[in-house]
Amino acid sequence: MFGMLSLGENLSRFYTRLMADRVVLLMGMTLLLLAVPVGVTWAQISPEVRDRVVPAVVQIAIVFEVAENGIAESSFQPVGSGTIVSPDGLILTNHHVIDMSAHQQQLDAWAEAESAGQSLTFTLDQDHLLILGTDGLSEPEPIYLAEIAADDATLDLAVLRITADQFGSTMDGSVTLPFVALGDSSIIRQGDPVDLFGYPMIGGGTLTYTNGVVSGFGFEEGSDSPAWITTNATMSGGSSGGAALNRDGQLIGVPTQGTELDCRPGDTNRDGTIDADDVGCIPMGGSIGQLRPINLTKPLLRAADWTPVDEDEFEPGVSETAVPAPADPEQTEVRQIELFQQVVSGEIAMPLLSGPYTHSLEQEESLLSVLR
Repeated sequence: MFGMLSLGENLSRFYTRLMADRVVLLMGMTLLLLAVPVGVTWAQISPEVRDRVVPAVVQIAIVFEVAENGIAESSFQPVGSGTIVSPDGLILTNHHVIDMSAHQQQLDAWAEAESAGQSLTFTLDQDHLLILGTDGLSEPEPIYLAEIAADDATLDLAVLRITADQFGSTMDGSVTLPFVALGDSSIIRQGDPVDLFGYPMIGGGTLTYTNGVVSGFGFEEGSDSPAWITTNATMSGGSSGGAALNRDGQLIGVPTQGTELDCRPGDTNRDGTIDADDVGCIPMGGSIGQLRPINLTKPLLRAADWTPVDEDEFEPGVSETAVPAPADPEQTEVRQIELFQQVVSGEIAMPLLSGPYTHSLEQEESLLSVLR
């Protein structure tokens, strides 16, 4: 049939079929384009947000002096996480992370379990907490000292203020610290993505990232708004006080606790048995974690003189990194020698570097080597 048509008719039919094929192809391409969301949707946190958040999520440690048979040493013990939420050094965390009475009770339990007939005591520094930071690729290192600025045991929230560097030298107001802006927890819904940063035990005490979604909400008597955000993002002991973020990198919650099954009775005083003398429990991690909504933290933050700040007002720079740039070696050595002299003379009763080291003249060389 095709061969019996005139050349003009054949060309006309060929052109009609060609145009029909093009219309079908264009329609298919349009449907494919409509199926792709506008912009890029990340399965996990974007690199830009990650790099901005990492230096602002810190590890919090208690500082204490250990005295055994008249020989005193100083040391620290990480107890949780925190997030810097202002360029002048306010840190948001949990009350139980900085509960000094509970920490002293735990230290006393350790002393009793490990003394073995020796004179052993732990003396907690009630006024200072050691703040450790990392670039995400290295172990956390001491960088700041902080004091408690505001505390709410009922909500299990606390605010710290950075007051000095790790050597105890007061920081001037010109230093701008990295920080994470606060979001609005009232607009999140089930299924919204959640990114967590903290220093959990399951991550070896290093900065760890996990992600999940908003699973639901929990309520408490006397409040119409959610008192808890539940998430399937993995949490464990050490995560407390860390950062729960939306995909814009804004803080929407504070990781606070897991379900009861996630924290099991254990030998917390390390005496070889599990009994009534064991204080607290051993966090095991689990599938459901609870976050304090960020909107519940704002009154406490305001009590610590926090004011909302736009991150875009601060350009990234060396002064904004939580991990200090390497200091001049000669100046560092002079400062270390001064610290040593203050330790020996008794001016500093509890050095706040990463001990332990002794306070005896006979061990001068070993002390100086640790300070270096």
